[in-house]
Amino acid sequence: MQSLGLCIKSKATLTTLSAFTSKRCALQMMKTYGLSQLPVLEEGKSVGSLREGRLMAKLLDNRDLMQSPVPEVMDRALPVVNEDISVQTAVKYRKSSPALLVEEYGRIVGIVTRQDVVDVQS
Repeated sequence: MQSLGLCIKSKATLTTLSAFTSKRCALQMMKTYGLSQLPVLEEGKSVGSLREGRLMAKLLDNRDLMQSPVPEVMDRALPVVNEDISVQTAVKYRKSSPALLVEEYGRIVGIVTRQDVVDVQS
């Protein structure tokens, strides 16, 4: 069974938010790093996620949300999986989640996006 190990983006390249991050700062991070989604972590645990499209839609309806912290508009937490997840299992997750967070020894160490799964399948 093929593992996704080679396509996991490591913690060194994993950009995350805390629940105290403002949406303005989150959008700036997305723009700076060319990201469309960011996991929200608290004490190293996944508590939510922020997706650019959904955030922008909410901000268009209410500009006052820009200064408030991320939890007011964050989506559910990204699934956390073990580092040796198989491609077949990742494909199942891909249908319901834009990304998977990878855990090793109880710590989030990387991320696998839908695109990563598609690339491994090619």
